Amino acid sequence: MWYIALWKMKNAKANKVLLILRASGSGRELLQGALQYARTDPYCSVQMDFMPDALTPEKVAALGNQGLSGILTSEVGLSPDVTAAFAALDVPMVVMSSPDPRLAGRTANLAFVGMDESGIGEQGAKYLVSLGAVNSCGFVASYRGLPWSDLRKKGFADAIRAIGLRAHLFDGPESLSVSPGTPDDIARLEEWLTKLPKPAAIMADHDMRASQVIDCCNRLGLKVPQQVSVLGVDNDRAICDFTEPTLTSVLPDHEQVGFRAAEMLAAMMKRKATNKVKVVKCPPKTVVVRESTRPFTPSARLIHRALAFIDRYACEGIRVTDVVRHLGVSRALADLRFREVENRSILDAIIDRRLAEVTRRLLSTHDSITRISLLCGFRNPKHLKRLFKQRIGTSMRDFRSMHKGEG
Repeated sequence: MWYIALWKMKNAKANKVLLILRASGSGRELLQGALQYARTDPYCSVQMDFMPDALTPEKVAALGNQGLSGILTSEVGLSPDVTAAFAALDVPMVVMSSPDPRLAGRTANLAFVGMDESGIGEQGAKYLVSLGAVNSCGFVASYRGLPWSDLRKKGFADAIRAIGLRAHLFDGPESLSVSPGTPDDIARLEEWLTKLPKPAAIMADHDMRASQVIDCCNRLGLKVPQQVSVLGVDNDRAICDFTEPTLTSVLPDHEQVGFRAAEMLAAMMKRKATNKVKVVKCPPKTVVVRESTRPFTPSARLIHRALAFIDRYACEGIRVTDVVRHLGVSRALADLRFREVENRSILDAIIDRRLAEVTRRLLSTHDSITRISLLCGFRNPKHLKRLFKQRIGTSMRDFRSMHKGEG
């Protein structure tokens, strides 16, 4: 699905921008983020038409002659020829993904705004480890050599090894022309699953791959989550809510990616060409817990409940006593278990969650620091400013300026 948007910039000149996105799933969320930026910019208005035509090298090459002021896309790798055609364009372009080495030949007016793919893998690993006593942790990739998948795998493996455990890795087909899930691929995956020490905790690089892991477990008679916990990425409700059992998934912040990508493209269209390729990484939001994972030990279950409560209410000004009251245990036991499993205090967890929301709002909104402070559970903006500089290493204003400069 292609979207044509007309953006009216400050100088009243009409800038025609081509948005190339999937019509569903993460594409919708990226579009929502881009439109959110349009609503915050007083000099930007959007009119959209839809073109259902498939991209071909010829159509991509023709874009350079259509008077476009910019391209905002998540699709550049449908085929090598299509990617090469994108690389040959000189129109300002922001790609909503991690840097793609196939575009390395283009150095002018190009930026990448995507998820922190390594951070996604790391968050998945930490979540699975928090479940408690597992005998093995594994990562299932869709392909070998797929950039975003490789980064998620690396983030996962590094986090698992950092705590002294072995990371079991499964790579999918070597060629992008072979879809994951072929009989040969599934046979290899089932053999790999059979050999993993149980109970096992597995992260797949996206939800569809995770659903294939669950299907394999069901055929092998491996109980999910009792013997194998399974975690996906993207929180695609069409997949997660209809697997058996339902699928736990890491939730990326696609709307933030869309917002920052649109913001960066608007800035690129306002100034002269630059030969420096810019890269922005957006952290994931959280883990959406469903039936495919569950804590294995009483301590892990207690911490699981605490983190879920903190994630939901931290920005509403809760205190440690509120968390302890929710758990229904003594303050001493809650503190002890939290430090055993999380290696941090309950207060640290609350502050970490609030600061994550502060960072998100600094990057994706134009809200004042005072307003952000109040929305994130900090009653005293001066206290937040001191805490932010202590934890992040820079002031909130400088942090926002630095990242705005990337756009």
